[in-house]
Amino acid sequence: MLAGVILLLIFGWFMYRLIRFSRESTGDHSPLEKQVTYQTTEWQYFTRFDLLSTVFLGLLLLSLLYFTFAYMLPEAEKVWHYTIAIGLVGVCGWALYYIWIWFRLNNQYWQLTRDVSVTLDPTDKCVSLQYPDYIVSFTAADLTLVELVGIGFIGSKLFSGFTYWRFHLTDGLVVCLNHNSSFLTHIREVYFGQVPFRYDGKRIPWIDRVAISESTEA
Repeated sequence: MLAGVILLLIFGWFMYRLIRFSRESTGDHSPLEKQVTYQTTEWQYFTRFDLLSTVFLGLLLLSLLYFTFAYMLPEAEKVWHYTIAIGLVGVCGWALYYIWIWFRLNNQYWQLTRDVSVTLDPTDKCVSLQYPDYIVSFTAADLTLVELVGIGFIGSKLFSGFTYWRFHLTDGLVVCLNHNSSFLTHIREVYFGQVPFRYDGKRIPWIDRVAISESTEA
């Protein structure tokens, strides 16, 4: 009974987020219709479903490792017992290594997201990024290239939630923005349709430290 209630609450939460995202990305409350300003808070960023599920998976793998070392290996008697136990250790270690990379990525993208207020104005198709000490605003006329950086064909699907934008301005500045904290997927064609676009696929979509500094020290 309790499990059913929990599943129902999770389903309701997903439906609410889906309806809200649809309304705010392409509906009446979207930056296609009116000026929108938003900022991703620490609570919103660190209570994402993908983050919580990754934490759960990591704890599950650690528990499995503990079970293997505390019970399986001490009680192993035959070769195939040891084979299974060592195989579990190997699989868990490999998975935990990728989860460790995931959290490093998550921290990088938080550095790009923290304290950034984004304003999208459909009147003049302008994007404004307000940082604690300055503001960067640009339209299509100010750009030479728009890039979206994410995983490539050989990249792990575990990192598919990490993508970011690189806006190359005519004055040489490169401004970066966390793709998952913006609605630019739905407005790129409208706001920057005439600007050259390129997708940069990587095995692991790290954010270059130079790119972070250019966005935080402009």
